[in-house]
Amino acid sequence: MSATLPILCTTACWAPVSYFRAWAAASQGYLEAWEHYSRQTYRNRYLILGANSIIPLTVPVRRATGNDAPIREVEIDYSTPWQRLHFKTLVSAYRNSPFFEYYIDDLQVFYTERFRLLFDYNQQALACMLGLLRLPTDIRLSAAFGQTDGNAFTDLRDAFHPHSRSKDLPSYEQVFSQKLGFQADLSILDLLFNLGPDAAAYLTEKCENF
Repeated sequence: MSATLPILCTTACWAPVSYFRAWAAASQGYLEAWEHYSRQTYRNRYLILGANSIIPLTVPVRRATGNDAPIREVEIDYSTPWQRLHFKTLVSAYRNSPFFEYYIDDLQVFYTERFRLLFDYNQQALACMLGLLRLPTDIRLSAAFGQTDGNAFTDLRDAFHPHSRSKDLPSYEQVFSQKLGFQADLSILDLLFNLGPDAAAYLTEKCENF
């Protein structure tokens, strides 16, 4: 992957570490705004580490036009209290992590405020996380399907999937790593809560040299 080229990614909900490694290395980041929704992907799913295993958390959605719904029209479904349940799970998993208390207030809005559209939720969550990591936060949208503002870019729209997590990531101390061993490429929340201010250096320096 060339750091001189922009990247084009799908939208993702609290995306994995490998996703943010790509954003940290790129000259510019674009989100694909013209695709259709796809199930069982990071678009509305993220992975955290609990006391006994990896826990998948899913943001429920409503698709007015079925499985072929344009991604920017997919609405979040609030018929179940998923925000409260996700937040409770995060507290249980990370309350003993070094930096949970430091960052949780910045993230709590995503578990209390109602966002109508999944794309908007993800975009604002991405901007928030890039800000907390002190990485460039200029998020752009594709001009059309598969098109950025320029001619050359690195296409990463199929690069990240919950069933094929990246293994080429250096280890770091996790809350339950002594019990479960290091679990690579979880949600960026895992990296943030465990490494705090060092998370950016992990993405930009340690990953690059690994």
